[in-house]
Amino acid sequence: MNLIIDIGNTKQKLALVKNNSIISIVSVPKIEKAMLEEIFLKHKIKKAIVSNVRKENEITDLLDFLLQHTKVVKFQSLTKFPIQNAYQTPDSLGTDRFAVAAGSQLYAKGSDVLVIQVGTCITYEFIDKNSVYYGGAISPGAFMRFESMHRFTGKLPLVEYREISNITGKNTEESILSGVLFGIVSEIDGNIEKYKKTYPDLRIIMTGGGAKYFDKLLKNEIFAVPNLVIIGLNYLLEIHEE
Repeated sequence: MNLIIDIGNTKQKLALVKNNSIISIVSVPKIEKAMLEEIFLKHKIKKAIVSNVRKENEITDLLDFLLQHTKVVKFQSLTKFPIQNAYQTPDSLGTDRFAVAAGSQLYAKGSDVLVIQVGTCITYEFIDKNSVYYGGAISPGAFMRFESMHRFTGKLPLVEYREISNITGKNTEESILSGVLFGIVSEIDGNIEKYKKTYPDLRIIMTGGGAKYFDKLLKNEIFAVPNLVIIGLNYLLEIHEE
């Protein structure tokens, strides 16, 4: 059993993976040592990987516990990769972005592929058919757009996501929903079309917590892979050279 720990800016995830299948996954504001203790009481953990975008001293107690109980690989210590990283500033590259790029090779190796992750931000990762990762784009996700319109205006309300079918909003809430949701759909479809002009056989993989809200609205065909960050981290852990 592998333990995958993904510590992001807003969410922290714990996942158990066995034979490349996700057995369980938990998303919490902060991973506590007691959660790890419970996992190790119930499961035999062969090895673990930790991806952390926060300050190292914030997870010292977690790392100390893991090092005492299993083999631990930090993302920064990985030694083997399924893709060549051609990103010009690799030190500033988010581990989640690289993880989904690596994970894409389990589904589209040998193809030009665009991975779209829909979450707090919307990220685009392009990997060519030779497994070279070049980078992509980052834009605000739906919540950030709702929040910014509320915070930076005097009267616009803070709107929560809900499905709408009509692009013409009949009131302020519907107008904001339409602008944000259909705006994101147009952005994603537009970016896909731009890539397809150069890479006509481009394959599209979509992941992230917000993917389920948009995949049916897109005109382009996409392949949805939930939890591709976890899958990618586990893949990197499995091919890591001891």
